[in-house]
Amino acid sequence: MPGVLDRLDAGAVRRWAVDALDRLRSHRDEIDGLNVFPVPDGDTGTNLCLTVESAVAAVEDVPDDDVREVADALATGALHGARGSSGVILSQLLQGWADALREHPDGGAGAVRSALARAADSAYAAVSRPSEGTMLSVARAAADGASRGGTLREVVSGALASARAALDRTPNQLDELGRAGVVDAGGRGLLLVLESLAGTVAGRRAARRPAAGDPARSPAGEPGHGNDAPGGPPEVGGPWFEVMYLVDLPEDAVPLLRERLDRVGDSVVVVGGPVVAGGRTWRVHIHTADVCAAVDAGAQAGSGSSPGTALAPNPAGTRPRTVRVTALVPPAASDPDRARPSVGVVAVASGPGLAQLLAASGALALVRDAQGPPAPEDLLTAVRDTCAEAVVVLPDGPDAAATAEVAVAFAVQHGLRAAVVSARAPAQALAAVAVYDPAGEPSEVLRRMAGVAAATRHGAVVLEPAVSPEPAATPEPAEEPTTPSGAVRGLVDDCVVTTGDDPAAVGRTVAERLLCDGGELLTVISGAAPGAGTLAADLCRHVRETAPDV
Repeated sequence: MPGVLDRLDAGAVRRWAVDALDRLRSHRDEIDGLNVFPVPDGDTGTNLCLTVESAVAAVEDVPDDDVREVADALATGALHGARGSSGVILSQLLQGWADALREHPDGGAGAVRSALARAADSAYAAVSRPSEGTMLSVARAAADGASRGGTLREVVSGALASARAALDRTPNQLDELGRAGVVDAGGRGLLLVLESLAGTVAGRRAARRPAAGDPARSPAGEPGHGNDAPGGPPEVGGPWFEVMYLVDLPEDAVPLLRERLDRVGDSVVVVGGPVVAGGRTWRVHIHTADVCAAVDAGAQAGSGSSPGTALAPNPAGTRPRTVRVTALVPPAASDPDRARPSVGVVAVASGPGLAQLLAASGALALVRDAQGPPAPEDLLTAVRDTCAEAVVVLPDGPDAAATAEVAVAFAVQHGLRAAVVSARAPAQALAAVAVYDPAGEPSEVLRRMAGVAAATRHGAVVLEPAVSPEPAATPEPAEEPTTPSGAVRGLVDDCVVTTGDDPAAVGRTVAERLLCDGGELLTVISGAAPGAGTLAADLCRHVRETAPDV
């Protein structure tokens, strides 16, 4: 058995992380049961497990010779894998550790004391409206307790004792906890992490090293919606959604991002990873009724444009990415005894507006970004996050269908039940979720969703991108710019049925082709291109005039 440590080296930090993950898994059900603030949906333990699992996986291939590299990898892994606001805050605590160990690589008592203080400061700074009686209070108490120690063991023991006392006080600080007679769920999880740290320093043997991808799920767990935020609860009467994404921004753009997020939602948490080339990757968490506004806040912060204005062109990489949207359960509708869902849905969305519609129907929605659809590993993670017995994956086009098939194949290899419903267009995905039944028999739900999607015809009006002409060998007289013939294509079921110069005329032709066989319902989805909203409104007026029964 290893002896008492007088400093934390890279191996000790790794052992601490592995043991913390094992403790969180052992107490996951307990922590889920404590989750009553702000919404009692019982997922804090699951969110913390998933966050630390991602952190541990990130250090699998980092050599044990530099504590700074291990700490950085741990924090970055937690940032990218964070679930719910508790996981986001924990990732910021780990980033505070990494920042302190980068300045004090000896890993001794002073370094750990500084790490705990910086972690608490950065966690409080990450939350727009921090509440006492949460894991923030426990983190602050740990930092205060560590300040009175001399040796590393005294620093860690003092932090643990103060954190334990702070957790015991949480029912007196939050009315929701007092009425339920429980301590704060996030604070309980943080205490387990500190207990693992104390055990590592004391030389107690770490728990088994989990395999990467080892599932962190409660048998009765619900999807990780993150309603465990240390800020105020969302107003009842939604629908409300949890939105999470990553965005690359310089430090000075973050206050503007927080300001914009505070206008459109609650439970706002913004945490940053390590500084790289003058900027950072930031993990954003918010509860909101307007998904588009929450995502636009990240894009506007990157472009520097003013609220309410069209987005200015911004540098590559500053648009939000890995956007996840899940529906929140209002307190009045939550049921602590609800069973594990029979069927879950993971849907790829072309934009945040579609993601909101899909999430409102019960799907966990992933928004494609400029590089294309979510990667197979992101889809696989989302499949696992539904915690359902069987999962339907809904792509929104052929490219997403290809990655979905890869993700489902991996899921099946890991013993998960999953299948892809072929949805080649957003309209088909919307039709499929309209008949989704989370409590239904999986094979029947799959059959109905696939049948409805296949029966839904779809069309599109596509504006071809402008192509710069080749430079002429000799100067040519200037001419008035003209729109090339056929710059607008009209598609029905992926086949070009018309071309032209007028998007409105092409749109009318596409609608007429879709309805020529007796369609009863036309769904018009407006894209983000300039004038798309006007085009959609004109098309609706045309259909009302020419096909009043539709």
